[in-house]
Amino acid sequence: MPGLRRLTIAIAGAPGAGKSTLASELAAKLNGIVSSFGDYVRYLAAEAGESTERANLQRIGQQRVEADAEGFVSSFLEWASPTAERPLIIDGVRHLIVDRALRTWAESAKTDYLLILLTASDTARAERRYGGNEADMQSIEDHPVEREASTKLPAAADIVIDAKGELRETLERIAEAVPEHAAMLLS
Repeated sequence: MPGLRRLTIAIAGAPGAGKSTLASELAAKLNGIVSSFGDYVRYLAAEAGESTERANLQRIGQQRVEADAEGFVSSFLEWASPTAERPLIIDGVRHLIVDRALRTWAESAKTDYLLILLTASDTARAERRYGGNEADMQSIEDHPVEREASTKLPAAADIVIDAKGELRETLERIAEAVPEHAAMLLS
């Protein structure tokens, strides 16, 4: 992307909102690198010989963020290995303090930063992620990690997108926010 400013796009939203799908599509369109906080916490758990079940991953992520959010983000970015040549697409921002740390990093790294919050109805998310079982979904979303994504991050988001729309509409909304990259997003 010669001549284009560096770009980092972070994606937040509840489970089943379409974060990973959007991250993959953005990476394909922008020739970017996708790094997921979920994958990073899974890596940390495996490295420590701990369970990689969802409840344990939520616990590990929450503990790391509460102990040292900036250190957590710094070690995530080291693990993700972003480059100046390719946009970084971050899947799974769950904490306001993590968003703030990413914004601070982006400023020092001289990269444009955009936080996208995806929303979707409970019914749609339950169908996508839990085979339609809203009770299973609710038990996972009762964890503080998931609650913060839906209660505190909307106010911090640069763009809030209802995931019920077509992917093209979502890409058009993002292109408006990063017009320098619009041609690639809309190709």
